[in-house]
Amino acid sequence: IFISTLVAILVALRMMAETRITKFSARTYDLNMKALNNALCVKEVMVSYLCAAILEPVLSIAGSDAAEGTQFTVDCLMLGSICWWIWLMTDAFDC
Repeated sequence: IFISTLVAILVALRMMAETRITKFSARTYDLNMKALNNALCVKEVMVSYLCAAILEPVLSIAGSDAAEGTQFTVDCLMLGSICWWIWLMTDAFDC
């Protein structure tokens, strides 16, 4: 029952996606290259800052002799959140 329900949901989603694609494919859209360039420049700057920010928790974890307790937890959470932001930025702008 679970698999048949899952397959039915996937088929329904596929059919809805096809109708949306055919609905929007008949239109033509203009591409504003200046706005696209500005968006990509902002993305590159943000990703560069995030890549530079990733060094702080890595150096904090590697540099401390007794990497334990709350400081280690905070550094690991900071490292994870920076990696999540990098993934979010690349997923939002790259196809």
